[in-house]
This record gives sequence, C-alpha cells and structure tokens, in this order.
Amino acid sequence: MKINNGMIGYFVFGINSIVDAGEMISIETATDWVENKIIINQLKDKYSNYWDWDVMEKYADDLCELMNNYIQYIESDSYRKFGIANNGFIIISSVATQIIINKERD
Repeated sequence: MKINNGMIGYFVFGINSIVDAGEMISIETATDWVENKIIINQLKDKYSNYWDWDVMEKYADDLCELMNNYIQYIESDSYRKFGIANNGFIIISSVATQIIINKERD
C-alpha cells in the first residue's frame, strides 16, 4: 500500500521514541534492514514496547522502496556526509524526514 506523509511522520515518531529510550543499531544494520525490506518486521520483533509498529505493516514495502531511493545516505559511509556515525536509527529517522520534505514538493 502507498504510504502518505502522515504515516511516514508516524514512523519518524516511532523511530525517535526508540532513540529517546537509548536504543541503538549500527549504520550497517540500518542499511541491511532497508535493503532487505525488513525494517518494519525488525522493529515489530525487537522494539514493540516503544511503539505500535503493527500500524506500519501494510506500508512496509512502499516505505522500504522510498528509503532505498536514499540508500546512499544510509550506507556505512553516511557519517562522513552527515555526521551520523553511531546510531542507525538516527540516519533512518533523518532519511524518512527527507522523504516527507521531498514528497511535499512532488
């Protein structure tokens, strides 16, 4: 199902709730989750205590497709470009925010 800006925003808030709780994943893990389209499943399996990820299940494929368009920002060298070296959740949240900004202009 096609994802809209509101649901991408919901996703960003969910990711940020995980970061706020002190959780981290590596940039490599973030890249893997996006490239393999498993991000929502991983979030549901490991981080459901922070956010209701079930709501995102029907948007998982479209979200991953959109995020794959920005994979060069997520990949392991992203810290050299954006100053994010330690937490893959932060780069995922940043990319999702960029998608919202870009979709507003489409």
